[in-house]
Amino acid sequence: MNASPNGSLMRFHLDCGADVVLDELIQWKTYAGLLMGVPYEEMNARQMEAAKDVACRKLFLDSPVHLIKPKITIKTRKHENGIEESYPSLPAITCVAVLDGPPVTSHGDGAFLTIIWCQDHWASPIDSEPLREICALSWAALAKDYNI
Repeated sequence: MNASPNGSLMRFHLDCGADVVLDELIQWKTYAGLLMGVPYEEMNARQMEAAKDVACRKLFLDSPVHLIKPKITIKTRKHENGIEESYPSLPAITCVAVLDGPPVTSHGDGAFLTIIWCQDHWASPIDSEPLREICALSWAALAKDYNI
């Protein structure tokens, strides 16, 4: 696993041997817009589907999208009447990034892949657990060639 800034570029050396560059990164608060209440399982699933939609609309429309399964934390809140309620919570920040790297076939000039993950603070740096999963990606299986 290796991720290192190089000038203004963040490069990753994937375990499969591919060297890729972070081309674009967008982030937002995972529960932005949640006015009241607590998250629940279906809401969390919708949050991840919405992240995929953002990836397609705001980044490369033709890029394959890979979701790194977020870590769910069970949190508890106490109501005014003293009753405690447990709920599943995603990390605070949703991150969507486009990686650019070597072609996966002899016909491409390069390849790209959009990835989604969640972490508890704004990236950079990328938390160690998502970074391990990013570096473990199979570039040839997930990325898609492009031509210049």
